[in-house]
Amino acid sequence: MHRRLQGLRTRHWPIGIAMVLAAVLFLLEPAIVDFFQKGHFNWVSLHSLAIARHSSLANGGVGYSCEWLTSDGSTHLEYFNRYPIVFAVLSRWLLSPWAADGAAWLYAARQWMNVIFIATALVLWWWLRALRFSRPVAMASLLFTLSAPVVLQYRNMFHFDQPALLAYVLLLLVVVRKVLPDQPDLRWYWAAVCLAALSGRSAVVLIASLVLPLQRGLAGRRRGLWLGVPIAFATVGVATAYNIVWEARLNAVSWTSTTVVQSALRRLGLSGNGFSERALERTRWLGGGTAQTDRLQHGVHVAAFAGRGGAHADAPRH
Repeated sequence: MHRRLQGLRTRHWPIGIAMVLAAVLFLLEPAIVDFFQKGHFNWVSLHSLAIARHSSLANGGVGYSCEWLTSDGSTHLEYFNRYPIVFAVLSRWLLSPWAADGAAWLYAARQWMNVIFIATALVLWWWLRALRFSRPVAMASLLFTLSAPVVLQYRNMFHFDQPALLAYVLLLLVVVRKVLPDQPDLRWYWAAVCLAALSGRSAVVLIASLVLPLQRGLAGRRRGLWLGVPIAFATVGVATAYNIVWEARLNAVSWTSTTVVQSALRRLGLSGNGFSERALERTRWLGGGTAQTDRLQHGVHVAAFAGRGGAHADAPRH
């Protein structure tokens, strides 16, 4: 008995701290939902949740944020998912039991992000321990990092960057555990690269797949690291092409006119069009309570905006 207690004090105390902090994180999550009032947190959460909500099998799992009914009576879908569809489809399925209750649905979404946050912390812990940091140093590093204001601000915000971060730290863990040892097992690395490429923020994965073999893959068994390059680029290419094809099909436009392609051109500085006034207007949207909630329950999360001259240029489908 004394040995067990001694083991708990000397080796297993991080487990106790992790369990307590995880319980506190879940229990102290505010149950109050402010129904989309102003602020970056709510705008990003609402925008991303709308994409997840529309990630149905009927449109190939490629979600969008707005469904507009234009002045000529036609329907136009806007702002399609730029990321691979895996997280959006998974989130839609996990949150479906609460879909009929707007407040419960948003609360469940925040708790879902808390799960991902805790998973990221656990993987970071294993990574620090794999780097041979002592338990006290690893715990202190983790707590100081994850308690930073910017980290806490994004902790329960529903967005696609947090699962991407989880995939990246998993990749780092695999590199330390499976690539750096004298007898590397590169199958883990190839799988981790594919998973990271399917999580989003693809530029990070593409760069990492090139840098790592340049550092470690020039000789011996680690030459197989170069296989990660075509895996990363092919996965990103196929996932992006899939989204483009579905958007072109749903909106009946050419692939060059899809929002996925146009967004990429703007971000690469290859388009002089800039962001549309409608998109800029939505970022300034202040919400308005239950009316927006009602629209959300019908699959639309943006209120109609008054056009020039006081008329509605086009309105979202109710």
